Amino acid sequence: RALGRIRKECPQFISSPCRFISAVMGCVAYSRDEITVISNSHNHAIRYYLPEDRHASYIIFGDGECDGISVSIGANSSVILKSKPVI
Repeated sequence: RALGRIRKECPQFISSPCRFISAVMGCVAYSRDEITVISNSHNHAIRYYLPEDRHASYIIFGDGECDGISVSIGANSSVILKSKPVI
């Protein structure tokens, strides 16, 4: 249900082009406008450092912690982040 709600609230998943940020050593990250998806396929937790244009993002789905500069992601899991608007 949570993913369905996010899809309805974030039309970027359908209408925006996908921009791959990185795909290295079991971690894939991509963005669609202000949405960022990071998937960790490792059997251990990781800390993913966000690109500068993704700083100040916050988690809208998934278990993890985001301090605005980096995200901790559990083993074999994913997070979806949304960038805060720049004022």
